[in-house]
Amino acid sequence: MKKVKWILVVIAMAVISCTKQENEGELTYLRINSVSTVQSDDASKLTKAAIQGTSFPTGEKVSVGLFVVGEGYTDAKYRNIEYTKPAGSDTFTDPGIALIQGKTATVYAYYPYDGAISDITQIPVTSSVGGNDWMWATPIENVSTENPSIDLTFHHSLALVEIIFNVFGPAGRSMTNVTVAGGDGAFSATGTMDATDSGKLIPGTAATKSAPFSQDVSLQVSDSKIVADCLLVPGKTGDDADARQDFYIKCTYNGKEYGISLTGSEKGVIVRSKTKSTILLNIKDDKLEVVATDYDIDTSKWW
Repeated sequence: MKKVKWILVVIAMAVISCTKQENEGELTYLRINSVSTVQSDDASKLTKAAIQGTSFPTGEKVSVGLFVVGEGYTDAKYRNIEYTKPAGSDTFTDPGIALIQGKTATVYAYYPYDGAISDITQIPVTSSVGGNDWMWATPIENVSTENPSIDLTFHHSLALVEIIFNVFGPAGRSMTNVTVAGGDGAFSATGTMDATDSGKLIPGTAATKSAPFSQDVSLQVSDSKIVADCLLVPGKTGDDADARQDFYIKCTYNGKEYGISLTGSEKGVIVRSKTKSTILLNIKDDKLEVVATDYDIDTSKWW
């Protein structure tokens, strides 16, 4: 009698197991094979993000966030998944988020990861000096257990205005209190990025006025130069995005405050999403002078 009971138990367990597999399917895990960025040949100097050149460096811990969208992927666990690349490794840590067999999905990604983000279409971004370089990835479609591995290609979203100070004088000094401001609507202190729509930026309300910001970062002299990478949320879109905007710069160097205004159609600065503008200045004879402002509209040079 006991033997019959055990046989019945084994049969019941097998039926339950088969039913579970039929209802849920086999589970597999989403894998990130590689992460790269779309940049120009000299792009390693265009960004302050952890992504440099065309790939993540092996010696630095970095994380990206993923959103998995599609039928069967409505649980909170599929929104804002952190994938981390440990220091000294090329493999991203698998957090164990399962994909259900037979259900395809689209994967969206952004960088850098922020656990507070709940909507990938409205990622809060800010303007900064050498701060976060917000990026979005080309969406990956038709992801499933049959196709569980993905390669991510990231694109820059903010505008980069790189200010290069040529320093004439003793080395070893640093610059602090870098403050920049734009003319009416040139850029915004804050905004949002839509990682599902080619990194589309929507500037904050400050874009309707001059949008100054200041950060007490210390920038060091290297090869007689100081470089301030200003990552900005542009305030202009459409045809206005290519217009040169009034731009104002203040800084403290060697205990002295410097300031300069870049205005007009020749000296103004273009602040456009995904692009880089360069301002070259001299600190000489206790004054700040403009050497050049440059902007490359060639889309192949977009960063």
